[in-house]
Amino acid sequence: MNHGIAILPEIISGNDDGISIWTSENGNGLFRPRLEVTYLPPDNGIPEDLNDDGVVNGQDLSIVLSNWGGSGLGDLDGNGRVEGADLTLVLAAWTGGG
Repeated sequence: MNHGIAILPEIISGNDDGISIWTSENGNGLFRPRLEVTYLPPDNGIPEDLNDDGVVNGQDLSIVLSNWGGSGLGDLDGNGRVEGADLTLVLAAWTGGG
């Protein structure tokens, strides 16, 4: 599916009145164009499905256990650490299969 592309102004103050486009040769590096690409994978609506395969099972449990004590993938409660509360969330959402 193609969602197109949009060029949106970066609102710096409340009275911005448009878009200014500068070239890469601009003397001030802050005004040179840049490209930022942000990719967000589709969300299947199941936060505990850490590998996005549509089920919560041993693979998701493995992700939690392999990141135990760290941060990032597996930190389902958002407290900055993968620990018991995250394990509880995976087990409560367990669907098996897959």
